[in-house]
Amino acid sequence: MVDKWLPELPTPPVAVFDREGSEAGFFFRLVRAGRAFVSWEKTLDANRLAAIDAQRFATDFPFNAKQYSVFEQPKELSYTDEQGETHTFPLRHIHIWKRRSDRRTCALVHADSSLLSLHEATRAILSRWGACENTFKHLQDRHPAHYHPGFTLVESERQDIANPDIKPVEKRLGRLRKALDKLYKQLTKTPQQSNKDGTVRGNSRHLRLQETIARKEQELKDLHEEKARLPERVDVSTLQNYRSFKKGG
Repeated sequence: MVDKWLPELPTPPVAVFDREGSEAGFFFRLVRAGRAFVSWEKTLDANRLAAIDAQRFATDFPFNAKQYSVFEQPKELSYTDEQGETHTFPLRHIHIWKRRSDRRTCALVHADSSLLSLHEATRAILSRWGACENTFKHLQDRHPAHYHPGFTLVESERQDIANPDIKPVEKRLGRLRKALDKLYKQLTKTPQQSNKDGTVRGNSRHLRLQETIARKEQELKDLHEEKARLPERVDVSTLQNYRSFKKGG
């Protein structure tokens, strides 16, 4: 895309991306291609950042009604390719201090200062953080997400959903089946024990397993009957903490 549109642009574009793109190999490919970028640094040492002298954050400026202090220094990164060759390349390392919350973090930049000043690079990456990325969350607090301009929301004729009481029963059925499978295997590996006169020894492990299996099988039967009594779908108006469904009118 950059190669396609570069002749039409007054200046080379700058890519701004979040921590998901923070990887030395990806940075190296961008540097080698001559692509300018700004990215959050992914792995940070909080103790090291906290130990930096406050006087080093010599540049102050406001952004989104918040006060920040920053400074930058060079940082060398290295990347070993598939052929085993190691490449070392420099990036601009910007330290950012959000004063109100006393939070410190870092950004990595590949762009000459004539293309992107310290202020511009910092503002670019701050646009990927905080209130700027919470737009939809703030909208949801103030405006219904199901609102459709030009439509009137009316009560839907269908107010039924899959019965939520069935799922817990199915989970209990699954646990019981697993428990029974385990008991069946144990029973096949446990020989029947007899007294000297040939009668079955009372309270033997084999007998205890049979009794446990019988109880579990009865529980399984009862649960199947309980599930069969439950309707597959229910009206939401009969449930707690459910709101009626709307549709466009």
